[in-house]
Amino acid sequence: MTDSIVPAEESAQLNIFTETYMPEDDFAELCAVEVLTTRTWAARRKGPGGRVVVGRKVYYRRDAVMDWLKSKETNPALLSSARGA
Repeated sequence: MTDSIVPAEESAQLNIFTETYMPEDDFAELCAVEVLTTRTWAARRKGPGGRVVVGRKVYYRRDAVMDWLKSKETNPALLSSARGA
C-alpha cells in the first residue's frame, strides 16, 4: 500500500520538473497541431529549443515554448501597411 505513495522529496522534484517541462502532447495541443507535426518540426529544427527526450517520452521546456510562440507573433500594423491599407 505504501509503495504507491511518493516521498515528499521525490514529489517536490516531480513538481519542479512538471513546472519546467511540458509533455509533447501538451505542446501539440497548445499549438493546435498533431503530435506528428511537432515531431516533424523537431526533425527539421523548426520548433522550439529545449526539447528533451527521456526514454520514449519527449518534453519541451515551457519557457522555450513560450519564447518560440512569441517569435511567431505577427505585428498587425506591419501586416496592414504591407497590404497597402
